[in-house]
Amino acid sequence: MFVPPEDIAPSPLHLTLGMTSDTLRLAAEVVHASAGPARATVFCTELGQLLLNRAGVKPAPYFGGTFEGRECHRIGRKLTLVCELLDEYAPARWAAPFWRACADWQALLPILNRSAVIAPHDMDEFERRAASFVDGLVTSFDWVTVTPKMHISVCHATAFLRRFGSLGCYSEQALEALHGRFNQEAALYTAGTF
Repeated sequence: MFVPPEDIAPSPLHLTLGMTSDTLRLAAEVVHASAGPARATVFCTELGQLLLNRAGVKPAPYFGGTFEGRECHRIGRKLTLVCELLDEYAPARWAAPFWRACADWQALLPILNRSAVIAPHDMDEFERRAASFVDGLVTSFDWVTVTPKMHISVCHATAFLRRFGSLGCYSEQALEALHGRFNQEAALYTAGTF
């Protein structure tokens, strides 16, 4: 499915929510894959306590127990804590790429959430970091697939950013409509690539 970048308003809030939750889920999957389900349960319990006590976040019950925007921003700023915890549970072959992914995500968040015109050098950095984030996840963790939000971050957000100067100023309704359409048609297009 091809959608021109000018027809997509990348959704800063929904990209932040989805990618932050996916990053936390990946940490749990890494522990599960490397140490088994019992150890993953312990890790998830410690991760929840870490997010509550040291990152200062709590899940929003009206989002089904996931995080709302403000909490995702706090988690994004505190991803180093998640990486340090993962170091205790996972082998370096997975912990190191997770650290890199978190560094890339932390660099992307300020551009996603800034409702001001972004400087050209920051746009270049956003484009580089978005590609690094997704490519690093897909090459380092063979079970990770490119989600619609990852695709938008890599393939459309920079074009939109360069055309309009900002991502944080625009509504996410176009992305949500496209996401709903994608979910309805996903069974028809099962290719494993973009």
